Amino acid sequence: MRPLTSTELLHIWENGFGQPNIEKACSILTAASPSANMEVVKKWSIEERDIKLFYLRYWMFGDRFINTANCPQCNEQVEWEMNIEKFSIPPLPLNKEAEFHFSTDDYKILYRLPNSEDLHLTDSEQILCNCLLEIKKQDKPVSLQKLPETIIESLGKEMEIVSPLSNISLGLNCPECRHQWEMNFDILTYLWKEIDSWAMKILEEVYLLANAFKWSEKDILNMSNRRRQIYLNMIQA
Repeated sequence: MRPLTSTELLHIWENGFGQPNIEKACSILTAASPSANMEVVKKWSIEERDIKLFYLRYWMFGDRFINTANCPQCNEQVEWEMNIEKFSIPPLPLNKEAEFHFSTDDYKILYRLPNSEDLHLTDSEQILCNCLLEIKKQDKPVSLQKLPETIIESLGKEMEIVSPLSNISLGLNCPECRHQWEMNFDILTYLWKEIDSWAMKILEEVYLLANAFKWSEKDILNMSNRRRQIYLNMIQA
């Protein structure tokens, strides 16, 4: 994997309008992974996908995460800040297992983690069915429909344990009413919001510099951030 250029990122942002989040994530990672095409990226587990999105975000926008959330108790806007280290992201390259074994109450289950192709489905039972590669009870094959609900619940908890970064919760405190709550954090939603803000800012810079110096968009985007800022300071002085 590698960081994206300004031109690549702007192209992904432009093409992302109207796309589902799953497609946005796969487009970003396909562009950043020269050795993987879209079909390969869609088969990465959501855990692997999100870990790689964390690294891309770090390379492009730094290690600090800043955002706001409304308190569910008093609706006060709460600002929170975290460093990427708090998320405990494993190092690249990843060495994640593709298949996992789960055993309980005479049942032996071989499964994989959900991927982007699975999330296109709306039926949670079908998603689970896709992820279950083999089910046996006392060495005899069993269908998903015959699995007891308690086994399915235990398997769900097991899948959360082996893929903690696919379901991140942040503990927040409201300074106004002292209410404490857990907020789900989705790296893709956060990253796309940053990409959107970045794209609007850089397009404004392109507009200003093109008007002032008659340079092409391509030339301006190929400049480093520092050089662009120096030229912007000149015309705004």
